[in-house]
Amino acid sequence: MQDARALIGDLTDRDLLLYGIGLYHGEGAKSQGVRMANTSPVVLLAFVTWLRRFFDIDEQRLRARLYLHAGHDLDAATRFWSDLLDIPSAAFQAPHRPDPRPGQVGKHPAGCASVIYSSASLHRRVMALIEAVSSSIADPG
Repeated sequence: MQDARALIGDLTDRDLLLYGIGLYHGEGAKSQGVRMANTSPVVLLAFVTWLRRFFDIDEQRLRARLYLHAGHDLDAATRFWSDLLDIPSAAFQAPHRPDPRPGQVGKHPAGCASVIYSSASLHRRVMALIEAVSSSIADPG
């Protein structure tokens, strides 16, 4: 891990912008606003940090939702994600609470969180950034 961090070095704003574009290209929703779901706290924190740093968002429009198997503590999971992502628990929409299938009991006790920012114009901007990076790689000339 230390070797990897040494190789990466300090990240510039441009590095973070491009990282976020790649992250969103791979993990983000391609329609219906700007949203990403993941079980990884690091991935969602990176996404929210990117969103806040590079786009003028209205924090009141930022929402979250949990996919949390029945039997896991919903209040604890909501607190965990709310604290980590700095999104008020009141901004969490109704959770999805499926019964776990065999082998899923105990898996992902904090659930899968989705971060949602409903804005068609921001979605178009993000998709344009993805297209700009992708086309630069496909046709660098």
